[in-house]
Amino acid sequence: RLLRRGCCHRGTPPAARPGRLVLLAGALTAYGILGQPWWIVPAGILIPGIAMGGYLAGTRPGAYLHNIAHATLLPAVMLGTGYWQADRLVMALALIWLARIGMDRLPGTGLTYNDRFTRTHLGDHPDTR
Repeated sequence: RLLRRGCCHRGTPPAARPGRLVLLAGALTAYGILGQPWWIVPAGILIPGIAMGGYLAGTRPGAYLHNIAHATLLPAVMLGTGYWQADRLVMALALIWLARIGMDRLPGTGLTYNDRFTRTHLGDHPDTR
């Protein structure tokens, strides 16, 4: 509801910006501690980008798929489930997913509104033409 009203049009407060880097670095550090092979990371980083294909169907379905793939709730639940089941691969994939979300938010992009891709919860990024 808040996103529809445009409450976040000025971007995030400066104090929240380091959290983007912490998410990326923390997820990759935890991945390293798990001891999983690093060759999985480049492939796994690309997987949430598949959600961009939703924009082929229009801005509304594109924003919906993009936001599902770039929200921290699903990978956090996946990480917890992997920990609960002692499944290191599931935990590793969840950490890669969280790293991707952190990577995408570093330049200021985030969850998108359904009117255009460049308007996100972290601020409006006008079209570059």
